[in-house]
Amino acid sequence: MNCNNNKNDNIIIFHIEDIISRKPIYTLFIENDKTIEELRERILYDLDYEDDIILHFDNKNIFFTDFDVLSYIIDKKEERLGIEYKKYNEREILEKFYYSMIGRNWVLQENWLSDKPLSKWYGIDVIENSDNNFIIKKIDFNNNFLFGKIPKEIGKLSNLQELKLWNNKYLTGSIPLEICKLNNLKILNLLNNNLCKSIPKEIGKLINLQKLYLRFNKLTGEIPKEIGKLINLQSLDLSKNKLTSEIPKEIGNLTNLQELYLLGNKLIGEIPNEIGNLMNLQSLDLSKNQLTSEIPKEIGNLTNLQVLNLSDNKLTGEIPKEIGNLTNLHSLNLSKNQLMGEIPKGIGNLIELSELILYKNQLNGIIPKSIGKLTNLRCLLLFKNKLIGEIPKEIGKLTNLRCLLLFKNKLIGEIPKEIGNIITLENLNLSMNILQGIIPKEIGNLVNLVDLELSKNYLSKKKIPKEFKDLQCKKKKKYKRQFTTTYNKNQ
Repeated sequence: MNCNNNKNDNIIIFHIEDIISRKPIYTLFIENDKTIEELRERILYDLDYEDDIILHFDNKNIFFTDFDVLSYIIDKKEERLGIEYKKYNEREILEKFYYSMIGRNWVLQENWLSDKPLSKWYGIDVIENSDNNFIIKKIDFNNNFLFGKIPKEIGKLSNLQELKLWNNKYLTGSIPLEICKLNNLKILNLLNNNLCKSIPKEIGKLINLQKLYLRFNKLTGEIPKEIGKLINLQSLDLSKNKLTSEIPKEIGNLTNLQELYLLGNKLIGEIPNEIGNLMNLQSLDLSKNQLTSEIPKEIGNLTNLQVLNLSDNKLTGEIPKEIGNLTNLHSLNLSKNQLMGEIPKGIGNLIELSELILYKNQLNGIIPKSIGKLTNLRCLLLFKNKLIGEIPKEIGKLTNLRCLLLFKNKLIGEIPKEIGNIITLENLNLSMNILQGIIPKEIGNLVNLVDLELSKNYLSKKKIPKEFKDLQCKKKKKYKRQFTTTYNKNQ
C-alpha cells in the first residue's frame, strides 16, 4: 500500500508477514503514540489469536518496554513487521508463572528456576516415564502467598489434571479463559482467594472436571448454564461469592454430583425442579440466598442426601411430604424462611437425622408424634413458629438429644414428664408458650442441663419440685449460670 494515501501524520502503516514463511498476513494502520505492547495486543486481537507472538523489526527480534512508543523507535510512515508465533515449553510456562505471581515472595519455592527436573520443583507433580513434551499433571500451591493474576500461559499445560491455588488472599483478577483449554483437568481449586468478575461460560469445555471449588472469592454475575455440560462433576462449590442469577436448570444434568454448595450468594428465583435429577447428591446447601417460591417436591428423589440446608431464604409454601423419602438424611435445616403448614408426619422416617432445624418460619399445627422415632436426634430447634397443641410425650424417646428449643410458639398443656428421660439434654427452652400445670419432678433427672428456660408460661409456682431446686443449685455452682426462675404470668 502506498504511504502517500496516508493523510494523517501520526499513523504508521505496518505490512505484517509471517517471519517463517515470509508470506504477507495483513496490513495494519496504527497511531504512532501506541506502545509496543499495545501494538502486540492489537495484532493478537485482529488475528483472533489467543497465544503469544514475537515481533521482528528489520528481521530482528527486539524487545521493548511498555514505555517505548512507536514514534521513538520507527521513523518511517510505512514499515514491514514480521511476527513469530511463540511456542512455550513447560519450563518456560512455569517461569512465566513464577514471575507473574512474584515467586520471590512465595513461602515455599524449592528448586524453582533451577536446572533440576520439574518433578523436583515445589508444588509440581509430573507424569512419570512419559514421552510427551508436556508432562506436568498437578500444580498445588495451597497457602503459598501467591500474588497477582493467574497467567494465561497456564492454559498451555495440556496434560494438567489438578490445579490447586487455594487460600492465597493476594491472588486477584479474573479466572483466565485459557484455563478452560485444559481438557484433561479433573480438579480446579481456587477457593479462598480474591478473584473477581464472572465465571467464564467457557468453563463448560472442561468435560473431564470432577471437582470445582470457587468458594470465598468475589465472583459476580450469573452461574453460567454451560456448567451443566460438566457431566463428570462430583463436587461443585460456588459459595460465599456475589453471584446474583437464578440457579440454572441445566444443573440438573450433573447426575454424578455428590456435593452442591451455593450458599452465601445473592441467588434469586426458584429452586429448579431439575435438581431432583441429582440422584447421587449427598450434600445440598443453598442457604443464605434470596430464593423464593416453594420447595420442589422433586427434592424427595434425592434419597442419598445426608445434608439438606435451605435456610435463610424467602421460601414459601409447605414442607413437601416427599421430604420423608430422604431416609439417609443426617441434617435438615429449613430455618429462617416463610414456610407454612404442618410439619409432615413423614419426618419420622428420617431415622438417621441428628439435626432438625425449622425455627423462624410460620409453621402451624401440632408437633407430630412421629418425631419420637428420631432417636439419633441431637438438636431439635422449632422455636419462633406458630405450633399449637401439646408437646408430645414421645419426645422423651429422643435419648440422644442435647438441645430442645420450642420457645415462642402456642403450645398448650403440661410439660410431659417423659422429658426427664433425656438425660443427655444440655439446653431446654420452652418459654413464651401457653403451658400450664406443675413443673414435672422428672426434670431433676437432667443432670447434664446447662440452660433451662420456662418463663412466660402459665406454670404453677406453688409446687416447684425439690429435685428441680437441687438441680438448679448444682448447675449454678458448676457452670456459673443462672436458670430463669420466673415461670408464669398469672401467679
